[in-house]
Amino acid sequence: MDETPGRSGEGTGPWSRLARWVDERLGLSYPLLRPAPAYALSPAYWLGALTVVAFAILGVTGVLMMLYYVPTPADAYSSTQFIFSHVYYGRFVETVHLYTAYAMVFLMFAHLMRGFFVSVHKKPRELMWLVGMAMGGVTLALAFTGYLLPWTVISKSGTDVAIGMLASLPPPAASILQFLVAGNGGDSQELLRFYDLHIVVLPAVLLVLLAVKMYMLEAHGISEPPSGQPLAARKLRAVPIFPDVTLYLLELAAVFGAGMLLLSALFPLSLPPGYSPALAGSYTAQPDWYFLWMYQILKLSVFEGAGQVVALTLVTLGALALLFLPLLDRGPVRDLRRRPVFVTLGAILVAELAVLTVWGLETPGQVIDAALGAAVLGGTAFAVAAVSYVVYAVLLPRAKGGSG
Repeated sequence: MDETPGRSGEGTGPWSRLARWVDERLGLSYPLLRPAPAYALSPAYWLGALTVVAFAILGVTGVLMMLYYVPTPADAYSSTQFIFSHVYYGRFVETVHLYTAYAMVFLMFAHLMRGFFVSVHKKPRELMWLVGMAMGGVTLALAFTGYLLPWTVISKSGTDVAIGMLASLPPPAASILQFLVAGNGGDSQELLRFYDLHIVVLPAVLLVLLAVKMYMLEAHGISEPPSGQPLAARKLRAVPIFPDVTLYLLELAAVFGAGMLLLSALFPLSLPPGYSPALAGSYTAQPDWYFLWMYQILKLSVFEGAGQVVALTLVTLGALALLFLPLLDRGPVRDLRRRPVFVTLGAILVAELAVLTVWGLETPGQVIDAALGAAVLGGTAFAVAAVSYVVYAVLLPRAKGGSG
């Protein structure tokens, strides 16, 4: 009897026979590749995989652009302009690269917050959470370093603002980070440092972390839904990696890739002017959208000047709390209905980041009054907490009473 997981009930159609023929010769469902439970065949479970797909698309489009790009202040913009204007489909490739980079950042954050809410950081996956957080940091670093490379007035000015934010850190940390990011000074060294980080160092680090993460996923498997209710047998059924899971992932990747291509065709990029110190003075400099929330915090009047150290310290403490979440939330309970505190905190975090980002887009370069900042951010937190209270204190008890 064949007891290989997922073999029962195999089809007899031509596609099933073809899949078995390929599998028997290539060993694509070798037991090293753990079968996935049927409940995991849902897009929410594969946000991390889609992030990897985005990374692959960025690799392909990035290599194509490297054929023409010259990483020097004198030639960076002109070579980017050449790609836009004279290389066949060059503008389209640049657009796909940027939109996919944005999608990768968004998918990374969505994957992180889904993991937060469904408690994937709990035993025995604590180290997987730490590795995933490191991958998120590398993803942001990839976006940050790639933003400068076109050497437009917007990208260069925004990057200078972000690098300037590092100066608000304590002297030893500020000096080390500024040296790692920008070198000893000068535009040439800064651009070359960003280029090397973007195309060599950070992708290599991300690939190593991905290999570690995949090994841990193979060891622990996919976590069960945190519903607290027993799953039906059909949802627990093991689904073989090949062909079922493989085809499902290919479908998701195809839909994602088609979406990126369609968006790029419908909304192609327009290249901003090249950077020059004189032209930079006429633009309001601020970071790209994924760091805009942090910049908006620093624009609060209470954090002006020496207060920036306090703001960055608070942001750093928040990031560390998220990094070491497995140590802060160690209980065995994973059901969202029984975790009101952490669910509420996570919802407040998402809401505050969204408000800060949109607010930053609407108020470029404006210093925000401290009282207004407290009202907006405090009001956002209060609104989310109030909704959470209604859900946990009113709606859930009524639902339990009705089901009884």
